[in-house]
Amino acid sequence: MIKQITAYTLLSLVFLIISCKEPAGQTSQHTEIVELPIEFLEFYEQFHLDSTYQMDHIVFPLAQRRDGTKWTKDTWVLHKPFDSLGGEFSRDFTNINGLIIEIMQEKTGTITIERRYAVMNDAYHLIYYSIKSTFGK
Repeated sequence: MIKQITAYTLLSLVFLIISCKEPAGQTSQHTEIVELPIEFLEFYEQFHLDSTYQMDHIVFPLAQRRDGTKWTKDTWVLHKPFDSLGGEFSRDFTNINGLIIEIMQEKTGTITIERRYAVMNDAYHLIYYSIKSTFGK
């Protein structure tokens, strides 16, 4: 009796999952529009075009390297403008009361890069940088 109930429950779950799936040929676009302040957009562009500006707008030592150490001016590699590499990477922004969180992710989820920006002394600064990879796990 318990086996029959379990079998019916599993079968019901399968039908539920299948019925929730979108019809073939249709894809869901759940794009959320995030409002980014014009000051941030100006900062973001300058940050990637001017190496001196970039270095001056990073709070060193910068939190989070994978091994727990912090990024320093000596270990920092200058960041270039975002490139999706032909759709291999996506980028999303979140604005939480002025704290801007940028997530860049490889489409399979193997590599995730997170950067956080905040206003300090009336200007945006990079306050956090992390690269996570599932390679070698």
